[in-house]
Amino acid sequence: MHREGRSYSGLHQLASQFGMQGHWLEGFKTFRLTSQWTTVDLSQNSRLMQLNQMPVYLGFPAFKQGANLYLSASDYQHSLQPILTPQAFGQPPKLHRIVIDAGHGGKDSGACNNAYGLKEKELNLDVAQRLQRMLSQAGYEIIMTRASDQFVALDQRSESANRAKADLFISIHFNAAASASANGFESFALT
Repeated sequence: MHREGRSYSGLHQLASQFGMQGHWLEGFKTFRLTSQWTTVDLSQNSRLMQLNQMPVYLGFPAFKQGANLYLSASDYQHSLQPILTPQAFGQPPKLHRIVIDAGHGGKDSGACNNAYGLKEKELNLDVAQRLQRMLSQAGYEIIMTRASDQFVALDQRSESANRAKADLFISIHFNAAASASANGFESFALT
């Protein structure tokens, strides 16, 4: 099926390809795929997919038509399929050259904690330099997008990684939250 210039596949069809069962939850807003080990929930008009209760953000929202929910072909190819069938993709690529991006910098402070006098740009650089030392000692070639408190535009960061033919790009940030109870890690990864 095509919509807005993109190809889509129905989740009933995808469920059978993975040997999973597919059904609508009560209210017909969320479609669930289940197997012995995995539960995947997708909601209509949402980019959020829950994989065993872990959030995975898709490129495009799933949409309902008739009795089926549809997922974009690119989200299937780049998110769902690699997660559910990693063995089909052979050995992971070898990592040699890693670009570490200390977020923000220079005129861009990022989030600030005035109570403790902390600036995100400084925390990002500190963690990036620690990671650089650890990965260098482990034998990886490391390229930093910035090594001091300097401003680097977003497009320059990705261009430097592409120019270097990096095997991995890691961007480090500290998020701010209105709630004092917020804690933990958030990771975004392309499969």
